[in-house]
Amino acid sequence: MQQRALHACIELLQLTVTHLQTSVISNLSIPSRVHDVQALLSAASTNQHTCLDGVAESKSETIVDDHFKISLVNISNQLNNALAMAAKLPAAEKPGNSSSSSLKYVYPVSEDGHPTWMTDEDRQNIVSENNECDLVVAKDGSGNFTTINEALNAAPNERSTRFVIYIKAGAYFENVVVTSKKKNIMLVGDGYDKTWIKGNRNAVDGWPTYQSAVLAVEGEGFIAKNMAIENYAGPTKFQAVALRTTADRAAFFRCRIAGYQDTLFVHSLRQFFRECEIYGTIDFIFGNSAVVFQKCSLYARRPLSYQYIVFTAQGRTSRDQTTGISIMESKMEAASDMVPDKNLFKSWYTYNHASKRGNRYTTYYDALYFINYDGRIHHACKTW
Repeated sequence: MQQRALHACIELLQLTVTHLQTSVISNLSIPSRVHDVQALLSAASTNQHTCLDGVAESKSETIVDDHFKISLVNISNQLNNALAMAAKLPAAEKPGNSSSSSLKYVYPVSEDGHPTWMTDEDRQNIVSENNECDLVVAKDGSGNFTTINEALNAAPNERSTRFVIYIKAGAYFENVVVTSKKKNIMLVGDGYDKTWIKGNRNAVDGWPTYQSAVLAVEGEGFIAKNMAIENYAGPTKFQAVALRTTADRAAFFRCRIAGYQDTLFVHSLRQFFRECEIYGTIDFIFGNSAVVFQKCSLYARRPLSYQYIVFTAQGRTSRDQTTGISIMESKMEAASDMVPDKNLFKSWYTYNHASKRGNRYTTYYDALYFINYDGRIHHACKTW
């Protein structure tokens, strides 16, 4: 687990370098480019914290303390300084409340509700029932490949136009990674009750949270439609991610994302979910991205007897990070296994922001909300 955590750190540092290289060549006189830079710097800062979280999970803090923990903290602090400067650029539009970010400035949405970064072709692909595809995956051998990873390996790198992979009905037991070189990939299934990607990596069996994902998306411009992603490790295995997204401008439509603790890791950058079902127990939507959920259903599953439900856990560490979770026209309900016992467990979602304490920023929860299962806030209290 220590080796896996350190490999994740290497990957995250490589992502940070890429984000910084992209930021340096941006024209900061154009508002949209400033917003892109703010998103990239926010992600770069998040990467260092994710590395340290994985190291803590693997019980290898002593190794890291001796070698590079101070360096990682310094990198994060310098990135937060850069974010503060970017927020003061003339081309940067300012939110009305300077203590928290406003998604509408970094995440513009068109009249039809889709992000403006989606092309007309993408919108057509989303509504179409018959997508033209470049490759076919089928378990029965009737396609180009029998596994999703084989198809992704065959897909071109650094693609500037959409590349569609059709995944026929079936359960695909594999941990799928869409690497950063695989840009503008679209995965299309036969429906979230027919096409399944399944896996069971988890904390108890030695997988850091970041690396436990059944589907890990790193390639920019990714789209998934009509499929299910499930981590079936179960509640006794604790952290077990179904979907992790570290890709910018990633979108998911009519997908089912199922797990228990830490189901959906919206790690960084900008993502969009529409008409999706998400199942989980503790912190089952978490991370530090700018993410919008539209017309989605969030289902609380039955946790272990001593646990409780937390729908969202947003992880912003600086008030200048342009990140947040926005849930629109959606519902929060008990899943079928929870309905008989829904009065036995408390359920919460959290809202947080960063407060300056001394010379550093510390994340804390400003309010903790207790909800019931018709989606209404039942009680709210100020907390630590």
